[in-house]
Amino acid sequence: MTISLSAVAIEQFPDMFTNVYQAINKMLPPTIQNQRGIIGDAWHASVVGQFTLDDRGAYQSDIPPSDVPHNDVVGTFQNKIKNLPTDAFQQGEVKANERQNLAKISAYAVSRQEDQIIIDQMASDGLVTKSVPDGGVNLTVDKIREAARLLDLDEVPPENRTFIAHVNQKDSLLSQTETTSADYNTVRTLVTGQIDTFYGFKFLWFGNRQEGGIPLAGDIRTCFAYHYDAMIASYGDIMNFSNPDIEVVWDHRSQSHLVIPKLRMGAKVVLGDGIVKVDCNEA
Repeated sequence: MTISLSAVAIEQFPDMFTNVYQAINKMLPPTIQNQRGIIGDAWHASVVGQFTLDDRGAYQSDIPPSDVPHNDVVGTFQNKIKNLPTDAFQQGEVKANERQNLAKISAYAVSRQEDQIIIDQMASDGLVTKSVPDGGVNLTVDKIREAARLLDLDEVPPENRTFIAHVNQKDSLLSQTETTSADYNTVRTLVTGQIDTFYGFKFLWFGNRQEGGIPLAGDIRTCFAYHYDAMIASYGDIMNFSNPDIEVVWDHRSQSHLVIPKLRMGAKVVLGDGIVKVDCNEA
């Protein structure tokens, strides 16, 4: 990786990264709970369980206390980092705008990794037991309807529901009359080839990603329908720096400046009833 790194550029580069990162239209972190600045090897989240009200009983009588179930969810962090060296003899040979480009691709790489940590946890967490089978077909309106029904059964709130899938599922969905015809819906974006919201879900579409993206096993793609409260993403403290962060340091042994983007993050399912796996056959 080549990059022009003057003393001023070294000082400004972290701000360039931060500005680009903050401007990115984040995908998955805003759709779940977040907590930041966590110190330690693991992070904890206390989940309060459901309870019912008691009869009042005799007037003026004492009201006995009741135990409300609390579940202590423990998650671990993933530490992600990249070392992008620039030899001292390269620094005078490149264009200055490479700094902006490197800041941009570093910020997007970090953002994609945040998404992947969330997706991987949804796919592997044992609390997630609800699913819609592939049935030999790709994504259909019936599958979306069934995912919503499974959430409704446990009275998962209808607000703040998200559906994440691959663009191959969007192509399949747009081939169905029920999603594109004004006879079935009044959301104009469905007619223009962009499915943003449908059947109470906010849809987010993924392409092919180097990090993995939406899981694919053979011809079966596993998509997810979930509620905001179903997961927590935690960001650990990195030596009192912001997280995510990027650092530029000089390494005298390699005679290079090292541009190092880094992320310390974990994700965990806290309410398994709030997530549904939706399998889709892309064959």
